[in-house]
Amino acid sequence: METRHLRGLKIFLIVLCGCLLSTASYFTVDAIVENNEVKEKVNAFLKRKVIECTYSNDFDMNFCRLEGNKTRPAFHVYNDSFYSDIYNGSQGDIIVSLENEMGFPIDVFMNFYAGGHAALIDDDHTIIEIAGAAPKKEDNVVLHGLDYWLRDTTLRDSYIGLTINSLTSEDVDKVMQRAESYLGYPYNYSFVFNTKHTRYCTDIITKAYEAINLRLDEDRFIVTAQDLILSKYCDIFLYKEINKTIKDKDTNKLKGTHNVYFLDDHIDWDFDMFYHG
Repeated sequence: METRHLRGLKIFLIVLCGCLLSTASYFTVDAIVENNEVKEKVNAFLKRKVIECTYSNDFDMNFCRLEGNKTRPAFHVYNDSFYSDIYNGSQGDIIVSLENEMGFPIDVFMNFYAGGHAALIDDDHTIIEIAGAAPKKEDNVVLHGLDYWLRDTTLRDSYIGLTINSLTSEDVDKVMQRAESYLGYPYNYSFVFNTKHTRYCTDIITKAYEAINLRLDEDRFIVTAQDLILSKYCDIFLYKEINKTIKDKDTNKLKGTHNVYFLDDHIDWDFDMFYHG
């Protein structure tokens, strides 16, 4: 005959399992909905009329201008006496990927529920980001480093560029000052607790934009890559993907490693004008 203590323990475990299953079900359904909405938003962007596609020998990529109106440049050029190159977006824009770099099978889980990685574009050729993937925990801090995303062909197959068109120069200054104040902060592996002095990639961006009273994470919980893409304030201005469609007219073979689709900013970009010292 079961004792009252054992019966109470069984009831507690049943209730606990029920709560865990309900929570898991909620987040799974929410992730399914958000991932579908992301696909719809990306597809709507790619359905815009293509004004022109230009193959770049320097990048070995196709750059396709889409009909639209980006109020700030879709790219920026960095020049000094030794080096010149082109980089994503304008200061204050966001680059985000749904592909995690942790490797199989963790990446499948993370991609579905939280996406991959995000960074905030600064001036010149730099971004502010934190990855959390360095072997030593103490090396996983918020960094101000090179924007490697456009030329990289190994870490991720695709990524999305997001812009907030209503920003003024004063807004951008406030956002970047807030983001730069986080430099050196350690990675927040809990994603929920101890957020005052720790950060994760998307968290940097949302907290930086709070400096101008913009809430990019509407659910005000763990900030996922999907949350940023679906924010009512964020518009897609750039999408990079592996080239599966654009072929050389003479050989009928795929031309270029990637396709970069960008919103028309009314600037004539020359993607082969750069030199590397």
